[in-house]
Amino acid sequence: MDKKIHLLRIDTHKVVQVFRMDEIAEAVTFAADNNKIIGFTRAGTTYVYNLLLNQQFLGDPSLEWPTHIASGFNENVILLGSRSNQLMIYNNSDGVKLGCVNFDFWGITSISVSGEKIFVGFSDGNGVVIDLHLRLQEAYSAIEIGNIANLSLLVGEFPLLFVNKEMCAKLEKQYEAIFKFNPSNSDERKGHEAMVSLIVADGAIRKELMHSLYTSEEIVPFMEKISIGNAQGACVSVRNSPQLRQLREFHEVRTSCLKALMYEIKLLEIDPGKFNEYIESAPGGCTRCVHSLIPRPEVLEENYKKLVSSALTRNFAALSDIGEKHEVLRQTKIYRRFMSYGETLIDKTLALMAEGKMDQADEYASKLTRIKPFALTGNDFKNQIKAFDAFNNASKTNNLIQLFTLSSEYPALRTTQIFKNHIDAYKKNIISTANILAKKGDVSKVIALIAPYSTIDYFEEKNLSLLKKALIHEIELYAPTGEEHTLLERYHSCFGWDKEYARVCLSLKVSPNHMKKMDDGAPECKNITSLLSGEKILRTLQNKEMN
Repeated sequence: MDKKIHLLRIDTHKVVQVFRMDEIAEAVTFAADNNKIIGFTRAGTTYVYNLLLNQQFLGDPSLEWPTHIASGFNENVILLGSRSNQLMIYNNSDGVKLGCVNFDFWGITSISVSGEKIFVGFSDGNGVVIDLHLRLQEAYSAIEIGNIANLSLLVGEFPLLFVNKEMCAKLEKQYEAIFKFNPSNSDERKGHEAMVSLIVADGAIRKELMHSLYTSEEIVPFMEKISIGNAQGACVSVRNSPQLRQLREFHEVRTSCLKALMYEIKLLEIDPGKFNEYIESAPGGCTRCVHSLIPRPEVLEENYKKLVSSALTRNFAALSDIGEKHEVLRQTKIYRRFMSYGETLIDKTLALMAEGKMDQADEYASKLTRIKPFALTGNDFKNQIKAFDAFNNASKTNNLIQLFTLSSEYPALRTTQIFKNHIDAYKKNIISTANILAKKGDVSKVIALIAPYSTIDYFEEKNLSLLKKALIHEIELYAPTGEEHTLLERYHSCFGWDKEYARVCLSLKVSPNHMKKMDDGAPECKNITSLLSGEKILRTLQNKEMN
């Protein structure tokens, strides 16, 4: 909140460096080489701090309020969620945005990546799973035959392909062909530039690339334009040779352009007259930036006036269209107020649904449907509100299967008091009693107790946990002398390693199996009623008989 990023040494517990920004920091991560820090601000700016050079640059702006950052699945890529419907893919090297994906739902609150699938969760309770398998197969085929044009089109249209480590590894092996490729249109250029930005994050390739850059013919005219302050000419050179984007000099040019743009927007909002004076007195800026981000001053001014006019007449469709066409105008206060209005309606709708005031919630949802791009979220809310009567009737008749089926299909219903009451009833009537029975090793009674919830997916994990506890304590209390190890191995083959298993091994003085691998029959183990056979006799009685 203090508009700073603090670098803390864990071994000394001391802040060794502070980086100052112009806005509130919302997300931060170390770059892939650990020599840079990338910070994303509430206002949509991206800051890149080079720790070795002690220099600060501006990366590609998100133009959104960040809410969630995901990393670790691929060292060279990060995902950034926003308060709106955008999921952005960034190169985890120098703040270059590789692409963006828009969703129907609003407010990204969680992101998870696993292999070829991505899960994105939203503030209204919805979740989306993106399966990349088919697109990855297309990309692999294009790489195999060396069709860089098709590959560029594919990753330009589906930038989430970059989250797959195998895909990135295959791209890095083809870096020579990718660097030599000359895009023939804007669609190819979009994907090609993203691939180049991703590939150079690899340390070995980056070193080779930088060596080839400093010995290439392209760098001479670029440096000449830099030396005379021709920023526009430098950007055109980079457009023709994307590898030049990796030079520190280009980062400086881009930072200067972005700062000038931010200043222009502030002048437009404060005093249009001063904006015109600044444009007339300022030296020629970028009119054809490599990022296609910075419009000409006259275009910026014209569309800002349209933005103001649309806001005054509450023409939200036109206002949204302007923001989509000229993304940089999303940084204006007017556009942010518009977004805040839509987000407020979402919050109000959810709050009223949680209170059971469905008629009022429906009124707010209807307002959402009239505001682009919140219309789909509004319609989704209205569908969930329509399901409330059936949800309420299921509760009154204690039809648990229907109630939890509806809560899964319409997630906003989980915020209601009705849903909370049923969860509390499960905790009070099932979990508390089942835990007591489980510790006594009474598997049959635990199974009978959880039976009403056994076919409900929502409770599957909780029910399995209770069953496992009962089975393991059954072994602890009733295992025939000499069969302890065999029974524990049966448990281990079904459920692997858990705390209960480890504790019972210690109690029975049996060496635990440290291998966590389970056999192919693991799913069937959920139906086990006992791991013992024959009459159950307490081990304390067995010991007395032996004595």
